[in-house]
Amino acid sequence: MSETDAFKVKAFAAGQWLLWEKPDSTWSWSPTAPPGGSTRLVVRIRTHPAGLFWTSFMESGDPPMAVKMLRGIEERAERAPS
Repeated sequence: MSETDAFKVKAFAAGQWLLWEKPDSTWSWSPTAPPGGSTRLVVRIRTHPAGLFWTSFMESGDPPMAVKMLRGIEERAERAPS
């Protein structure tokens, strides 16, 4: 994997948001607390290579991957000792 392929943490505010970056993309995570005592995680990806393949991949491949990843995070968080 080259330096341009991997996301690196660019900045964060503990418990508020996290920004990952690589030369052509950013990926941000921001938890929010809607009414009812739950937590909602807002994830945003911004990328520049807007070719047909990349756009198709992001539109069709990213949502299922994100759901699987977030379910794994939820499972680990719920297993963690209080």
